[in-house]
Amino acid sequence: MMDTVFVTALSLTHSKALLLREYKNGFYSLFPRHVAVLFVDSLLASVATLAMALPVYFLVGLRRELFIFLRYLLICILLVCLGVSFGHCIGTLADNFQQVQSLVSPSLTPLILFSGYMIPQKQIPYWGKWLYDVSFFQYAMTLFQINQFRDFNFHDCSDLERKFTGCYQTGGQFLRDNDMNPTLSARYFFILAAYAVLLFFVSYVAYSQAIARL
Repeated sequence: MMDTVFVTALSLTHSKALLLREYKNGFYSLFPRHVAVLFVDSLLASVATLAMALPVYFLVGLRRELFIFLRYLLICILLVCLGVSFGHCIGTLADNFQQVQSLVSPSLTPLILFSGYMIPQKQIPYWGKWLYDVSFFQYAMTLFQINQFRDFNFHDCSDLERKFTGCYQTGGQFLRDNDMNPTLSARYFFILAAYAVLLFFVSYVAYSQAIARL
């Protein structure tokens, strides 16, 4: 997703002058153009993301059931849409490559760091809990893990091994130990979709403000 944000933000810095000229010449109104640009950017970014994600999915040996595979694709596409809208927000604040670089990492790194993936949820300090709760990476990573481990059985963990090593016999055991509730999957999808809609409107407002400044 960071690549999507970076590429989108960088492309916007190159097109600001053209956007301003065409907008002031009355070629289009801002909202339809914004919708069209986000749609095209999301489509292109989805192709690029899936070109990288699909080989990994099969090479790693993730589950081959059709519904699980389609749900994996849906999570990836939602992340792409989030990345594109977030990238447009960043792009309106930056004028060149260096400014994009200085804005992308500080804005995304805390959300990644406190998503429960790099630092386990139980080890996140109390002052970072709010970052865990607002991180859309957290919801995406949780959905990826629920998608893989719900109703999944491990075949290399006997009762004796579990007693001495704490290995997992089922994916449900892994999810419970990491405080992931499969029954909340629909809520997490809704939260990701809501983030995508929110960032769409935030990026539109940022566009409008950038036009006003220019």
